[in-house]
Amino acid sequence: MALSIRSHPWLALVVTIAVAGLAFTGYSAARHFAAPRDLPPGVTAVRYARAARAFEIEFGRKPDQADTLRWLGEWAAGERDLPTALACFERISSDHARQGHTARYQQGQVLLNLDRAAAAESQLREFLELERQAPQETAAHRVDARQRLRYLLEVQLRLEERRALLGEMIERNEGDAFDDMTFCFPTLLRWHGENAAAKLNDFLKKDPANLNLRVARARYLTAQGRLDDAQAILEECCAGQPGHLPAWAALLDCLRERNQWAAMAEVVDRLPAAADGEPWLLSRLRGHVANDQKCYSDAIAHFERVLKADPACAECYLGIASACALLNEGKRRSQALRVAIVLARIQNRLGAVEADLTSPEMFVEIAEMCANIDLIAQARIMARRALILQPGNSRAQAVHDRLRSVAPPVGIK
Repeated sequence: MALSIRSHPWLALVVTIAVAGLAFTGYSAARHFAAPRDLPPGVTAVRYARAARAFEIEFGRKPDQADTLRWLGEWAAGERDLPTALACFERISSDHARQGHTARYQQGQVLLNLDRAAAAESQLREFLELERQAPQETAAHRVDARQRLRYLLEVQLRLEERRALLGEMIERNEGDAFDDMTFCFPTLLRWHGENAAAKLNDFLKKDPANLNLRVARARYLTAQGRLDDAQAILEECCAGQPGHLPAWAALLDCLRERNQWAAMAEVVDRLPAAADGEPWLLSRLRGHVANDQKCYSDAIAHFERVLKADPACAECYLGIASACALLNEGKRRSQALRVAIVLARIQNRLGAVEADLTSPEMFVEIAEMCANIDLIAQARIMARRALILQPGNSRAQAVHDRLRSVAPPVGIK
């Protein structure tokens, strides 16, 4: 994502600082605005004084150190000097009455532009928590912070966390059309695009020991067919952090691509018992292993655990159908296959919608298909998006009205 610090228009800021420089020479400004002894790297005493003078001209009051550091950080960011900008924002305490929240937001933006994913995530989460406790910034800044956090989670394939965040955004009416699609159908959309894989590599260059980044790298490698490289990374991750379930899930996925079912069963036997809240990928693969071992009731339980969190997972319905066929549960098998077939049609439509997110009719069609397989919340969200794109669309309104009394709250499932 491109750097976009919104607090001040860069041109206006630079002009203000230039005026300050003309009105006050570097020497006289430095005498009037004494710089702290321990200035951030890249900041001189004269530059500090000129920024303080610019702040005074803009706001009619003498700035404190945090005020000046914020202006210095914005000035540096406007000049694309991101290390200096980061050093300035880092010096501002979160509990500063005027600048604390803003500093965390801006620090998160700069860190993301420097490809320091984990640090950026930490700052954005802190900003959002500060805003939750005592809002100070604009709603636009909070929306932007959540979008950046969504992007970080998406690139790292942390789909469970991304869906929870998207649910919050949809409940606040902050999501766009693609956010609606991603929330409703997290495992139907293509996740291993070239751009995402390339950005993950950029993140990993800055933080090569980060476990989340390494696991995500291995998953991209698995999707690209580079199974030896993926397995080597994942075996090292699992040995170093044996309690990290996403790494085990990714290893199982790699082994499945190799068709090594005996090795997969050995891995599953070493893991803790299945539980709600574990990675979706792990539960899905437990289900496939159980089917392979002819433990069909167990397989169904694993797939249903995923469906509680991701009701539109076609893979799980196919897994349930396979188990039901061997349990002689013909009716249940037919129901699962019917849902899987409709989800395949929805997946096909999603590809067309991605190419044109402005077509209300496509969203209406998806909403109707969701309603037909009892994906009620998904149907409502899709119908609502169609109504946003085309208020008064009769088909969308009909779906929305028909499901109003039976749908769970938007953003839950």
